[in-house]
Amino acid sequence: MKGTSAYSFKKNMGFKPKPLHYQTRLISDRKTPDINPNNPTFKTLIKIWRRLPVPLANRIGPLVAPLII
Repeated sequence: MKGTSAYSFKKNMGFKPKPLHYQTRLISDRKTPDINPNNPTFKTLIKIWRRLPVPLANRIGPLVAPLII
């Protein structure tokens, strides 16, 4: 997705951008979730996560990861 660090990295490494089409099966929602680093909600959470001490982040990371997606 444009504007993300993954996009910039791939572009700088010489890859040509091309759209990727994904299929998503929605079970209870009608709209695909907006899970990307440009989402304002995630920007705030990313800032908080980066300030956590590494041992604490490593400890709670596996517990939080399933809740994100």
